[in-house]
Amino acid sequence: MWCFNTCEKEWTEVPYLGLETPQARHNHAACLIGDIIYVFGGETFEGAALNDFYAFMIKGPQVIFHMS
Repeated sequence: MWCFNTCEKEWTEVPYLGLETPQARHNHAACLIGDIIYVFGGETFEGAALNDFYAFMIKGPQVIFHMS
């Protein structure tokens, strides 16, 4: 997982707890509700469609949950 700092205009890697890292993607849907970022679907950079769903806790221990 990576985080973009809009003030510094730089990316930093975010350490996390979880079984797997979400695959790199684009054209996905994402939203922030409370302290959790939800990410659904998108496409790989090779053009394969993704139909998975992840939740990432941004406060406390950063934990990724694969939900599909």
